[in-house]
Amino acid sequence: MGLFSKLIEIKEEKPPTYESKEDILSESVIANVPEEIGKTLIYDIYRDNQLSDMSQSIFKVEELINSLPKEMPTVAKFSSVKAILENFSISCDAISNDAKKRISILSAALGDISEKTQADIYEKEQSIESFKEEISRLEKEISEQKAIFQNSKQLIDEEVSRIGKLNKFISGGDN
Repeated sequence: MGLFSKLIEIKEEKPPTYESKEDILSESVIANVPEEIGKTLIYDIYRDNQLSDMSQSIFKVEELINSLPKEMPTVAKFSSVKAILENFSISCDAISNDAKKRISILSAALGDISEKTQADIYEKEQSIESFKEEISRLEKEISEQKAIFQNSKQLIDEEVSRIGKLNKFISGGDN
């Protein structure tokens, strides 16, 4: 049976229901996360975790769906995509496993990024608190030094005034 005859033969199959996201994520997965996080994050995660091959990935389903008419009913799209995949010897189980693996890897990568980010934020918040304490300590020292200066100035001004009066007196300026 050729590709087009499979496309025309539309069965009333319903798309399979998948496990919950929690079931997929319950599996412990370690992901390789790139050092530099930027616009190519997803690409880098896929590359670093050997998921770059898109030819038999869940994205093949997206590619096939996008090639079908938008007006086509979902059930017909499902049957058509499934038939095309079978024609290319790509099993729905393999596609589903790829999807689960990608979700697991991406979730693990997000967990790793979150952990590293939170640790970095915590460290910086601790530094800020340390700097605040240092600022407070320095402000207190400045205040104490200003008080010492004012006290010194007052004592010296009083002594200068006292000496000035005595000098004026001895010079005959108060006669």
